[in-house]
Order: sequence, then C-alpha cells, then structure tokens
Amino acid sequence: MGLPRRIRKAAVAVVTAVGLLAACQTATPAPFTPSPSRSTASPSPSPTPTPTPLDFTRPGLAEAWLKRLLATVGSDLVVMAEVTTDSVTVTVLPEAGGKPVTWAYRDGQAQQVTSDLEYVDQAVFNLDDFDLSDVGSLFRTAARISGSTANQTLHIVDFSGGRVAMTVTTNPESRTVFFQPDGIPLPELDYHTAAGVADGLSEVTRDRVTVQMLGVDSETGAWVDYAGLDDTTVRLQRTAKVPVTRISRDEVLSLPPFAVDLVDPAVIWQVVSRIIRQAGLEPDTRWQVTVDDRGGTGVPRLYFTVGSTAVTTDLAGTEVISS
Repeated sequence: MGLPRRIRKAAVAVVTAVGLLAACQTATPAPFTPSPSRSTASPSPSPTPTPTPLDFTRPGLAEAWLKRLLATVGSDLVVMAEVTTDSVTVTVLPEAGGKPVTWAYRDGQAQQVTSDLEYVDQAVFNLDDFDLSDVGSLFRTAARISGSTANQTLHIVDFSGGRVAMTVTTNPESRTVFFQPDGIPLPELDYHTAAGVADGLSEVTRDRVTVQMLGVDSETGAWVDYAGLDDTTVRLQRTAKVPVTRISRDEVLSLPPFAVDLVDPAVIWQVVSRIIRQAGLEPDTRWQVTVDDRGGTGVPRLYFTVGSTAVTTDLAGTEVISS
C-alpha cells in the first residue's frame, strides 16, 4: 500500500532540504585572488639628486674654495691655481716634500685629480698675494680687452723663468689678458711714446745693476742681455702686451757690462723724435736702439736705426761717428 500523496510530497521536501544542507557544509571556498587592477606595485628607489654646480664667478666663492682645498692638502706652496665658472683647481708641493699633488672642486665635489702639469722647478707662490675676491669682475674685464667670453679660465702660474703671472684665457683662444696681483690689468705699453719707452726699460732693468746690452724696438719692446750661469746669456724682454719674460740661450757675450742707470730713457726718445722730424718720417715708423760698449771704452754708446736712417750717439744723445 503506498503512502498518501501529501505525505510523499512532504518526504520529498525533507530529503531535498537535507541534500542542500549537506552540500553547503562540504563545499570548500575558493581562495581569494586579488584583481590585477587592484594590485599594489613595489615602490621604486628615489634617484640620487645631482649636486648643483657652484658659480665661482660670485664674489668670494673661488677664493674661499681654493683656500679650502689648500687646507685639505695641508700646504701653501702653490704651483698652479685655476678657476673656471664651475670649477677650481690647485696644484701644490707637499710641505713634507715629494711630487706635486692636484686637488679640485668639480662636478659637485672636492677630490684629488690627475693633472697634465709637468713640474720642472717652477716658482711657487702664496695665494694671498693675489686678489681673487671677485673672479667675475676679472672675467668681465678680460672680455672687454680680448673681445671673447668663450670658456674663460683664470690661471696663476710661473709664466716665464720664475715670474708668476695671473692671466685669463679663452677657448677658442683669443688674446691672453694679463693681470697684476692686485687685479688691475697689465698696462699696455706704446713704444712710439716717451712714456712707453720709460716704462718698458724700467721693467726690464728693475732687478739689474749691470747688463751687457740694452735695447728698445718699437715693435718688440724693451730688453736687456746679461751673463747667466753655465756659459749662457739671459734676456729679459717686455713687449707691449706681455709682462717681462726671461729667456736663456747658449751664448757667451764678449761685451763688457755697464751700469743700467747710465742710460736715460728720455734721451733715447729725444733722439728718435729728432730723427723722425729731420727725416720727415711718419710718427709710427719702426725704430730701434741698442746700447752697449762694443768699443771697450768703459762707456756705452747708443746705436739707433729709425726707418732706414742709422745714427750713433753718446749717452747724452749727441751724435758721434760710429766705431
């Protein structure tokens, strides 16, 4: 005998409910996988900041950093100092002796660097002897004189035979501008004037009591020759735009020395002016004079060439017959 219809319906409902409950209790939940759009990227490391270059044309900055580099090295025996818009460099002799070392501030840091400077007993100097308080002003002055601002570089170094000079150069190269230690530009001498003759001779004879020859050339400047070491002759020369240079040559002069204070620059100019006037020459005619005691009389004479005119005078400028 079968179950009544309503009981069969109830039993089916109970079985169905039990099956659903069992299914819910045995199901394993799927693991959570974050959506790619919601994933978090790993942070990238921050880049190292690039040092900001210093502007060494600012007043006081180049001088301060040069002295800081010297303090790092521990020596004031400077062989070379160099300043550009964004770098400073010094080469020094260590106090304890040894080869020169070079330190520089470049690319945002101070460091020892290699240098192409060849040391051959150049003169050393003290930075305090040079006015570096405003390199920008020196660069502007040099630009007015040379006509260029291209890659300006200030140098202080033995320029010639132990004579230290401060200069500003450019690249591409233009005229080198020389400065005196106080930052004033080197005076340009005009050897077609009395003042130019006097100043030029004063500079080449400043450290001399006697010489063997002395001269002035309107194109190449004032000069003196005297005996050097080891059978050499030394020439000091001051051109119009370059300070006194010292050149040694393998030659022995047989001329007797004479006192430099015997020669009066005013007399030289008087004779040159007289010859130009009498010969009707142009004021800028090339001229030259050589002073020496080639006659061995104990008193030098002045040997002039002005244009094509040759004249010999005594120390007072009186014309004499050349011997």
